[in-house]
Amino acid sequence: MRLVNRSCALVLALLFLLPAFVPAARADESLPRETQEHLVAAHAKWGVIEVILDELFNPDFRGPDHFRAALSYFCRHVSTIAAPALNRWVIRPERHYLGREFETALDRVHSRLEGFDLGIGFCNSPDTAVWQQTADKFHALIKEQTAETKAIFRKIPCPRITMSPDLQREVIRDELEIIHAFLVNQDEIHHWTPVAAGATSPSPAEVKRVAMQHAQVIHITLAMLEYVLANRAALPREVQEGLTALHAKLTREKATSLRVIGQGSFDWQKMHDTFHQVFDRANREVEGIRMAW
Repeated sequence: MRLVNRSCALVLALLFLLPAFVPAARADESLPRETQEHLVAAHAKWGVIEVILDELFNPDFRGPDHFRAALSYFCRHVSTIAAPALNRWVIRPERHYLGREFETALDRVHSRLEGFDLGIGFCNSPDTAVWQQTADKFHALIKEQTAETKAIFRKIPCPRITMSPDLQREVIRDELEIIHAFLVNQDEIHHWTPVAAGATSPSPAEVKRVAMQHAQVIHITLAMLEYVLANRAALPREVQEGLTALHAKLTREKATSLRVIGQGSFDWQKMHDTFHQVFDRANREVEGIRMAW
């Protein structure tokens, strides 16, 4: 199992039960207990979104033209997944407990993250000369906004307390819903591959690029599952078993996909259909586990 490459992310997942995290800003012990618990909840849910943002830049998933390969993909995942998730599962439900200062700060970065979407049309541009320059610019902007969001969360108090069972259950269900939303989004942005003007089918390089993106989706899903599973003590046995089994399946799928990519022989339609079957099955399993709890 490849653990998420951020010790703080795993520690945040364990905050439900273990007093292991000391935030940059100390918690105000005078805060009502309910407020303290919801601040912990905000940190925990942000942790799942942070996984998405951090793993988008994993160098293991660079395609043959990695600047072009990554650019539209990064921007769409930031704008259509990370930004809405931050707003829906962190800012809106916890705004009363965050307070005006932190709510305003998070609203500001949410708006900026939401604007990162170049669209599929730009990804088809034949002007490769502009791609690297644009990629450098947008990679830097996305990383800057991610760093700013992390800095805000370092200032938000994170009390070393145990959440109530009901809130703990709600938070974990929200974390699973973020994973569900991530997988649902794949159907929208992965049912295409660019075809150069005058060509009848995608080039091998373009097919490999999209195959690497598909494999990265599996990898990011695995990282998010690891984040949730890090809090095993708070998970009912059947939920833990279901997520562990799904993690094992996706680990095998990731290994298979990377092996096929390494061999360099692609049947585009078969590869495309297989990946979407994997996404759909994982999505249904995550949602089934969440709804059954």
